[in-house]
Amino acid sequence: MSSEQQGKIGTPSESPPSCPPDRLALLREEAHREHTLLIERTNMFLLYHSILMAGFALGSTAPKIATALPILGLFASLVWVYIGHRSLLVGDYFWKRVLECEALLEPDERVFTNALNWRRSTRPPIFGVPVGIYFGRVFPWMWVITWLAALVWRT
Repeated sequence: MSSEQQGKIGTPSESPPSCPPDRLALLREEAHREHTLLIERTNMFLLYHSILMAGFALGSTAPKIATALPILGLFASLVWVYIGHRSLLVGDYFWKRVLECEALLEPDERVFTNALNWRRSTRPPIFGVPVGIYFGRVFPWMWVITWLAALVWRT
């Protein structure tokens, strides 16, 4: 076997997989950061949409406002759909890397894996859907539908 072949994955010379503690800590930090960003963005979009909806309700006598606010709300909702989807993808990437790294540890050292298993067994997802999906996909699409209905109702 050539030295080039010995360095490839799956060859007998391969060292056992490892995950340095600093890498695992960084992955955990990034995964938590993505989750926090998703929650913060959801809060911002919910506040923004609440203000738009209040303006829509109060401005119902002004036809231009009654038309412009649902269009603005629809656009903001579609941006939220994109941002939520992207946040979920990035967060999922980091959580999977954390699980891969923790799989190499002793069972007692698998902090995230053990917590995830505990949460799944004691607090099952609502209607089988994890909470993050509500923040990143369900709420944005609910607002898209709401603003579409407001546009149809106003015209």
